[in-house]
Amino acid sequence: DGGGGGGGGDAADAATLKKMVFGAGGVSPLDAQAGAWAAPVKWVADAVTALITPRVGGGGGGETPMQAWLRGRYVLVTGATGFVGKAVVEQLLRKAPGIGGVVCLVRGKRGQTAAQRLRDEVAASPIWDRLRRDMGAEACEAMLRDKLVPLGGDMQTDGLAIAEADVAMLRARVSVVLHCAASVNFDDTLDQAINTNTLGSLRVFELGRSLPLLESYVHVSTAYVASNRRSGAKVRERVHALDFDPDAVIADMARRKWSPAETERKQLDLIGTFPNTYTLTKAMAEVLLERRRGGVPLCIVRPTIVGCAWMEPVPGWVDVISAAGAVFIAAGMGLLSILPGNPRNIADMIPVDFVAAHVIAAAYTNRGRDRLAVSHAGTSGSSNQCSWRVCNTEVPKYFNEHPPSQQLGKAKFSMISSHQLFQINWFARYALPSSVFSTVANAVGSAEQRKQAERLWKVVWRARLVVESFKHFTSNEWFFACRERDRIAAQLDGGDAALWPLDVTAIDWPRWLRLYGYGMTRWVLNEEMNDVAPESLRHTEMSLSGDRLLQWDSDHHRISFPGLLSDVSWALYANRPEGYTRGGGG
Repeated sequence: DGGGGGGGGDAADAATLKKMVFGAGGVSPLDAQAGAWAAPVKWVADAVTALITPRVGGGGGGETPMQAWLRGRYVLVTGATGFVGKAVVEQLLRKAPGIGGVVCLVRGKRGQTAAQRLRDEVAASPIWDRLRRDMGAEACEAMLRDKLVPLGGDMQTDGLAIAEADVAMLRARVSVVLHCAASVNFDDTLDQAINTNTLGSLRVFELGRSLPLLESYVHVSTAYVASNRRSGAKVRERVHALDFDPDAVIADMARRKWSPAETERKQLDLIGTFPNTYTLTKAMAEVLLERRRGGVPLCIVRPTIVGCAWMEPVPGWVDVISAAGAVFIAAGMGLLSILPGNPRNIADMIPVDFVAAHVIAAAYTNRGRDRLAVSHAGTSGSSNQCSWRVCNTEVPKYFNEHPPSQQLGKAKFSMISSHQLFQINWFARYALPSSVFSTVANAVGSAEQRKQAERLWKVVWRARLVVESFKHFTSNEWFFACRERDRIAAQLDGGDAALWPLDVTAIDWPRWLRLYGYGMTRWVLNEEMNDVAPESLRHTEMSLSGDRLLQWDSDHHRISFPGLLSDVSWALYANRPEGYTRGGGG
């Protein structure tokens, strides 16, 4: 199918168009008759299919403009072992089979070389299962050995610690840089976050700028560089000024070698209304990249909350517990039932396959241009928004219908707008029971009861960590403009638009949230699940109309309404295989 199903809401796929041309059965009535008409009708049907099916394979006139641009080209990707970076690498190799190679900057870790980590964490990932199935396992492994190029280096070290021979290879081959690496640990101290997210980004940019063949550079940031703004703010696609000079901060850190106490003081001084050091240091990186850009064709892509795949490489793919996924898995496992926040706020989430396509398309459309572009990858600026209360309904529903074997209790989840009321509920539901049980167990309990009390305390502590990490994003909302994304999409021809989908109106939020539960169960909890057919998620014109009839709720937020019509369209237009275990039952 060319891997382009995620954005196919506006274009009929091959099977749908054949039905439109030849009737409900997908073939002409003449096709059922023996004789001279059968072969010509089949030829016409095959010709229609060939014309409308996006072509992924390389070679000659079958290539799209983006595939032709990538043919023979070497692309440097950082963060390839991470969630977004892995999706970017997969799309490059699957959708542009003529690409010269993808060079992956990887740091040696725990006794493993860059090549070993690339093999174990990227090449061995289930993300390649689609290509293994389509190409055959041996052919896929051979392609990965040929096209994936390990590059030993360290973003946290000046000069990136890249060997001279490897630098020479980069200068001779690489013409596109996609910087996806970052530390997304919200608990990093300020000096740690600066070294990775700010200085690390500058080090990679300096390397990219030094490459003679460089045509395009993409820096993956976050939309939440604007999370220090008031809730409800409209955020434009430009670099946001800070109320301090990041160059001066970095110079002071290097000159004075901050002690832990000094680091803490600096963090309190600088963080202001930013929720964590991650968003602060990503904002610092953007300001410094703008200062140092020169004439480099630079696009800053700002994803919102990145979640599981909608379509590619397979529906629901996810291999990390982070952001909304941490909340959903905690709720689904019965670990967390309440979160501070307004359920009417927009849950600005974006599937990882849309982010990967956005990053690659941005590199293509901004190539060779003396221009700094900023592009949001999210949904709050679109007509297809999702509210947190849809999550509160769909996530527990999925996990209760398909409980993981490790589930601690029934999944239930709600948001509490009042800070004081949340604290009272937390104390009554979590802190008090844990404290009482621990006190009694330690006073008169057995050794096993004391172990249970310790485990309960750890569960409560982990749940609180999830709450503290995410509460800023559920208690506030922002509206991120997406004009640059629309501009990028407008520059893609029909074939490329299908291959690299950017149209977020194709996403059905209740279905996607159920896919998220499925993906977390399958690839994070490692439980056996049936595959989900991408065809089951594609909209038809009728399902699009039905899904959109009820979209305007009482608080004037556009949502995918989790009520009667979406349930009916789900029953009519999907084959609902996800969540059914291989052992049977739903």
